[in-house]
Amino acid sequence: MPRFTLILALLLGLATAAGAETITGEACYRYGPAETFYAARHVSISLAKRNALEGYAPFADATINMREPELRNELFANLTVRAMKDVRVLNSEEDAAAKEICTRIEAEVEAGQVKAQAAAVFNAYQARRRPPRTGLPRSEFLRIVNVEQFPCEFDESVQCLNVVAECLRESHGERHPVRITWYDPQGRPAFTIKRHVGCERARDVAAFLLRLPPPTYTFRVDLP
Repeated sequence: MPRFTLILALLLGLATAAGAETITGEACYRYGPAETFYAARHVSISLAKRNALEGYAPFADATINMREPELRNELFANLTVRAMKDVRVLNSEEDAAAKEICTRIEAEVEAGQVKAQAAAVFNAYQARRRPPRTGLPRSEFLRIVNVEQFPCEFDESVQCLNVVAECLRESHGERHPVRITWYDPQGRPAFTIKRHVGCERARDVAAFLLRLPPPTYTFRVDLP
C-alpha cells in the first residue's frame, strides 16, 4: 500500500473511532414464578441498556426536559435500537435462589446521533400527544419484554427490529396483536405493521423480525 494511502486510511480510522464512545450499564432484575429465565434475561438486558443511556452525559443533556414516562419509554426504545451499536453482554449472573438476574453490558454510541434521535422522538411525541403510560407495553394476555436491532435473517447486511413478547396466560386458540407504528420525521403515522401471537400456555415466548425503515423514522410498539 502506498505511504500516502496508508496514512489517509489511518487518519480516517482515527476520525471514525473518535466519533464513537463506549458506554456501560448494569441492572438486576428479580423475576417471579410465572416468568421464564429467557424472558427475564431479556428484561435484565433492556434495563442495563437503559441505565447505560441514563448515565451518558449527552443523553442526559439532550433529554433533561423530557420527563413524561411515555416519552421516556419511547426514547429508550428508539435509542437502544438506533443509537447503541455493537451491544455486548459483559457479564450475566443468575441467583437461582433469589430468582434474580444481574447483567452488565457495553455499547458504542455517538453523541450527535443520540441527540438527533432524541430530538426526532420528542418531535414525533409532541405531534401526537397522548396520556402518559408507564412501563413496557402489557395487555391481559401479552407483555413486550425486549425490542432491539438485529441483522435480518434474509439478508444480514440489512437491519431488522426484533420484538420479543411473552404470554401471560393461555388464550384458548385466540391470537393477540402486537402493533408497530412508524412515524415520519414530522411525527405523522407513516405505516403500521401487526403481528399476532397465540398463547398455548402462560410463559410462552414469541419473537419476530421487522425490517427497519430509514433512520429518520421513529416507532412505537403497543398491544391494542
